[in-house]
Order: sequence, then C-alpha cells, then structure tokens
Amino acid sequence: MDHEHNRRVMVAIVIFLTLLGISYIYVFDPFLDEARYFPVGISDFRDRSSYQIDPTAILAALDSGATDVFTPVDSARPTEVADQSISWQQADFLKVVRALNQTVRSEPLSGWKLYSMHFSSACQDDPRGFTEGDFYYFKTTFRDNGKIRFTTQDFFVLPQYGQATWAGGSNFSHPLFGWKNIRLGRIQITAEDALTIAEENGGRESRLLAENKCTIHVALSGANLWQVYIYYDETSALIFRMEIDPSTGRIE
Repeated sequence: MDHEHNRRVMVAIVIFLTLLGISYIYVFDPFLDEARYFPVGISDFRDRSSYQIDPTAILAALDSGATDVFTPVDSARPTEVADQSISWQQADFLKVVRALNQTVRSEPLSGWKLYSMHFSSACQDDPRGFTEGDFYYFKTTFRDNGKIRFTTQDFFVLPQYGQATWAGGSNFSHPLFGWKNIRLGRIQITAEDALTIAEENGGRESRLLAENKCTIHVALSGANLWQVYIYYDETSALIFRMEIDPSTGRIE
C-alpha cells in the first residue's frame, strides 16, 4: 500500500515538474539575456514625448485641479534652465508623474506597479530636495504568442529645466518569479528622509571634502533598501555610499 502511494506521489511530482518546465520555457523565456529582464534607460523605449512645465507653478496648479499644465515640445530642443534653487520632494515628483500619465494615456496609474524611483541633485549646503526624478512603472501583459511580458513606462521629470518626459512602448521578459514592486503605502522613509539620514551620518563630511563639487543620487527599487550615493563631479569617483531601510530608517 505504501509502495503504491509513493508511486502515485512520484508520478504527480514528475507531472508537476514537467508542466512547470513547459510553462517556464514557453511562457517565461528563461534563456534570454538577463539584461533584457530589466529596464535600463529611457533610450530603451520605443515611444517618447517631452513636455515643458512651469516648475514654480505646476504643483499649485495641480492642487487646484488644473490639467493643462504640460506643453508638448521637441525633445531634441534644449529648454531654458529654470531657477537653480528649485528642488522638489518625493511627493512633488509623484504628483507630476500621475498627472503626466493622465495626459499621455488618459487613464490613472492605479493599474501599474512602481518598479523604481531615482532622484538626484547637485551637492549644496543643507540639501532638502532634488532637481531630477526618474520613475519606472510596469504591468503584466500577454504578448508574442501568449508569453508573459512586462509592459513598462518611464517618467523623467526635471523641474530645474522645466521639462518632463514620458517614454513607453517597450516590453520586457517576465522572469519566473516576476519583479518586486515598490509599495508606497508601506514606505515610512521618503527619498528626502533618506537624504537627511545620509547627510547626518557621513554624507555631509564627504560633500564638504568635495567642496560641493559633487552629485547626490538616492534610489529605491522593489523590496530593496534606499541607496544613497555621492559622486565627485570632476572624476565621477564614488565618495559616499549608504543603504537605508525604507521602513525603519535604519542604516544597513
């Protein structure tokens, strides 16, 4: 009896593994170059459109319900540099990203998952915000004869230059266990919080040693940690690095 039971269990396991293997090969593309599983940069996207924004007025305009805040421009045409003192926080960028998505796609972002956020700014005394923000979103679709794909879109916002760019139209292979997404509702530490923590724990010293001739980057993807980097402008050398838990603010 035990022998018959064991045989049935083994048969079930073999069938399960066979079906899993077929699914993996024909649905998930396990043999593609691993780099193609992830977005790399805005140049990877087939469709792109750029817009001029007024960084001094757009946030208040969106709060008042305005929608005509994006003016299409030629992406190859340089835009006028805005006031150097303009810097935004995480919530400001996200507000503009949601509005830009509505302008481009005429639909909310609720059906999309946030893959990554990347903020940057030039070093300065007492940094509180950022002059650039880059956001990747994705959702699952079925393409190429039923294979699972991630459809992605990128929002690149530069308030310092009065410009916001949307990019989309690219699909990436779906690894077996998918991508981890950022759940904003569970994040207690914002990008500017991470910047402050880094500033108070060695970042300020590194920045001053470089005489503020440096660039600050703060990034988060999936379930990972906030990554804070400072690069020296003249040589692009990394002069500071820190990882911070987005839930607790603990330095890792």
